[in-house]
Amino acid sequence: MRGDLVAVKIAAAYAALLAAVLLGGATTAGAQALRSAADSDYAARVIEHARGTNAFMCELALRSIDNRFGAGYWIHVPDAATEQRELFEWATYQTESADAVPVLSDALSDRDPCARRVAARLLGHIKHPRALAALLDRLRSGDDQTRQLAAIGLGHQDDRNAVGALLRALTDRAATVRAAVAWALGEIEDRSAIEGLTRALKEDPDPTVRRQAARALGQIS
Repeated sequence: MRGDLVAVKIAAAYAALLAAVLLGGATTAGAQALRSAADSDYAARVIEHARGTNAFMCELALRSIDNRFGAGYWIHVPDAATEQRELFEWATYQTESADAVPVLSDALSDRDPCARRVAARLLGHIKHPRALAALLDRLRSGDDQTRQLAAIGLGHQDDRNAVGALLRALTDRAATVRAAVAWALGEIEDRSAIEGLTRALKEDPDPTVRRQAARALGQIS
């Protein structure tokens, strides 16, 4: 019941947002103008609203963040259109500020799966050394899903400084992590990863890992 109500309200909010975009345009400059709080505050509020989001809407949120356009509106803040737009644009048009990094890094251990996924994706889009360091640190976590999400975040970081750690993680005990690592190496497109990816393609026992390694090699070459 709660999920259905949230979905209806999300659809209404998205329609309103789309109208605003079509009429006024959603630009990075516009997003900057709307900001009235610290990035850490926005991050905390976005993570809070991500909690309890169903898998479909969470995926829509992640694609919206990645694509930098309103593919879907997923933040549920009743009767607060201005805050809705402000939070949405903050999540969509990331800054290079490190202010949100501690909040998002902590959220990688959140109990809620969508909160964890959103945190990893936002860290991936914050182009700051502290965001990179947080993801590299979580790549050594004892939790399989945390390592997987960290690898995905590193792929979005697209920073060659992560290649060494990712190559070491190609031998992770969890196939889900190895697949995410292979994907990330393909996104970074560093030729130093070719040997490790070739080995994974030939020797990894998991078919998903081998597919991701093949995809990554295709992107690099």
